[in-house]
Amino acid sequence: MRRIIIPETFDIVWRIRLLIPLAILFFICGALFLFIAFYIIPIVIILLIIFFFAIFYYIPAFRKKQSILYKDNKIFIKRGVWFKKNIIIQIKAIQFYKKSISPLEKTLNLSTIRLYMAGSQNIISCLNKSDILYLCSIIDKYNSI
Repeated sequence: MRRIIIPETFDIVWRIRLLIPLAILFFICGALFLFIAFYIIPIVIILLIIFFFAIFYYIPAFRKKQSILYKDNKIFIKRGVWFKKNIIIQIKAIQFYKKSISPLEKTLNLSTIRLYMAGSQNIISCLNKSDILYLCSIIDKYNSI
């Protein structure tokens, strides 16, 4: 049995991913503000509320409530802040996997793995590279038998 811990740098990655589209929205709102000032102020306030809610509550809660456990040739994944989701993946059901690293993840020494099964896929993102390599070695060892 091995518990895979989601690193705290997970928060940084998702905060930056959230910041980019929100910056574009603020830029658009700023351009619109020149023309219709009174109608755009509520939109900017709503965007700020959503941004601070996501940054300070949802992203840290998502990381804390996500857990990955390897036990008895199965991977148990628990996710969800409000709506809980439990996923059980048998190692023998995994047909292949794909590792990927975004430039942002590369700077923080993180990686993402996609597990492909018959008819479905699961994405486990922002894990330490050592945990990804551990999962890959287990899948390779079991599939080579």
